[in-house]
Amino acid sequence: MPARSYGHYCPVAKTLELVGERWTLLIVRELLVGPQRFTDLHATLEGIPRNLLADRLRDLEANGVIARKALPPPAARSVYELTEAGMALLPVIGALAQWGLAHLPPPAPGEAVSPTLGILAERYGLST
Repeated sequence: MPARSYGHYCPVAKTLELVGERWTLLIVRELLVGPQRFTDLHATLEGIPRNLLADRLRDLEANGVIARKALPPPAARSVYELTEAGMALLPVIGALAQWGLAHLPPPAPGEAVSPTLGILAERYGLST
C-alpha cells in the first residue's frame, strides 16, 4: 500500500493515490505536449517549489507514469516523458479541462495562464 493510501479497494482511490497529489496532474498535463527537462517544467509550472517538483517526478517515475531519458551529447541532460500509462491520462486531463471550463472565471491579475491546454486541444482534438 502506498504511504498515502485511502485504504479503499476502488479504482478511483487507487488512481488518486498515484496522481492525486497537488501539482501531479499539472506535471502530466505539461508532459502531454512532449518530453521536458526539469528546468523547463519548473519554469512552466510557476509557483511549484523545486523540491516538490523533484518529489512528484520521482513518485511518477516510481509508479510508471513517466520515464527519465538521457539526451545524447552535447545536451548531456535528461528529460522526463510520459510512458504509455502516462499517455493514457490524456482523456482524464481532457475531461477535467472540459468540466473546468464550465466553472472557470477570468484569470486574476498576475495569475499564470498555461498555453498547454490550447496545444493539447489542437493536437489531440480535445473539445475545450
